[in-house]
Amino acid sequence: MTHASENIILSYEKKIGSLDKKNLKQLDDLGYCLIEKSDRLINWLEKDLKYITDFLENLLILEGEKSGYEGREEHYKVGKKFEPTANRLGNLPNKDDVFKKFVMFPDLLRCAYHIIQDEIMFSSSNYREPIKNSGEQRLHIDWMPRQNIQQNYESVIAMLYLDDSTVENGATKLIPKSHKFLGWPDESVNPFIDDDRIISVPAKAGSILVINGNLWHKGGDNLSGNRRRIINSTYRFRSLKQGLNQNLYISNDNFNKMSYEEKFIFKILKSDYKQDEKIYGPGNIYREWLKKNPKKDYSKQ
Repeated sequence: MTHASENIILSYEKKIGSLDKKNLKQLDDLGYCLIEKSDRLINWLEKDLKYITDFLENLLILEGEKSGYEGREEHYKVGKKFEPTANRLGNLPNKDDVFKKFVMFPDLLRCAYHIIQDEIMFSSSNYREPIKNSGEQRLHIDWMPRQNIQQNYESVIAMLYLDDSTVENGATKLIPKSHKFLGWPDESVNPFIDDDRIISVPAKAGSILVINGNLWHKGGDNLSGNRRRIINSTYRFRSLKQGLNQNLYISNDNFNKMSYEEKFIFKILKSDYKQDEKIYGPGNIYREWLKKNPKKDYSKQ
């Protein structure tokens, strides 16, 4: 059976060509792939990286300390930054067409469909820039852990690097093939300590790191202070809830300009299920697991 998602991807690939199959094989084998910078992306976006970075710089000034709070507006307090260790922006596709085009980049849709093997949808997109010496993230996954090896994958993350990402400014760290592991990382390792399986993945500005949502990974510490800005686009199995409820956060003006294909991927067709939550992710379930397994809560040790 051919899914609607694949029909959309195929129609786009007729226009710009297909992703190299070696990237898809690497996703299967290692759980990640790095799509090198290419004119295909710039032509698809119809904007260059400078346009994107200039727009984001202005947006950070315009939104100020409220930046990044979409979906969590009730938690904002004067003087309280959304993430103390990083600059953040949220709901990017609603703020400029270039971010919506990034979500719809055929290579990313192809990767998501290849991993999920079923109908896909866009989940959320944001901007993140870690501050110098803000520390590493804990080793984590970006979706619910699988409980058995037959269980399908349900989440994919794509990160567009706006600057060169190096070991010195905190390149993404990951454990190759860990997408095949079961359970939360904390069940097997201390997520705050590196082991000899972890590698760093340097990347040039304009390249895109795509990872399986079950791959164990984390952001490294920005020791040099050189900027390491990314925008991401996340995708999920279409029957799930979205990271950011697009029905609530896409404006009427933008909705009216969107094509059928975009509305389908964004899951905002009139026939689509409407979720109640503004945001939905694995965080609460993970925290409940930690409460039930206090010996695995390494943040308190």
